[in-house]
Amino acid sequence: MKNDAFINQYIALVKSVAGKYRNSAIPFEDIMQEGLLGLLEAKKKFNPERKIQFTTYAYPWINKRIREFVSKESKKNFLELSDSIINNTLEEQPPETTKLKLPDNLDKIEKSVLKCFFEKRLPLDKIGLLLGLRRERVRQIKQKALRKMKINTKLI
Repeated sequence: MKNDAFINQYIALVKSVAGKYRNSAIPFEDIMQEGLLGLLEAKKKFNPERKIQFTTYAYPWINKRIREFVSKESKKNFLELSDSIINNTLEEQPPETTKLKLPDNLDKIEKSVLKCFFEKRLPLDKIGLLLGLRRERVRQIKQKALRKMKINTKLI
């Protein structure tokens, strides 16, 4: 059976599974697409000799694929949002009042990068020049330090 005809035959199953995730912040079309990938994965692994209906077999594959996608996207959206909140909060304060209290679990280089970025408001490439690092490496250090700070606040 060709994939188009196969998908048309089982699209209602995918829609019913995807409908459970309709209220998430992820576009429904993206959820449907992941569900269709789960359907095709189930088709590939299905063994008709096992005497089980295809829909019964495919449901967990579709659900798993959608659930993992929604989880991954939600985490990504959360991290982007929290980075945005941190950056906006610090940028709203005048430079002379922005003094970071950095946790002890940060390395010296991580503290330097954060101080240069948030207190002195230097762009990443300028921080890189000061520290002898490339811009991308400075960005990575900044992200790692922010993640450590988020983990630190969750433990409190």
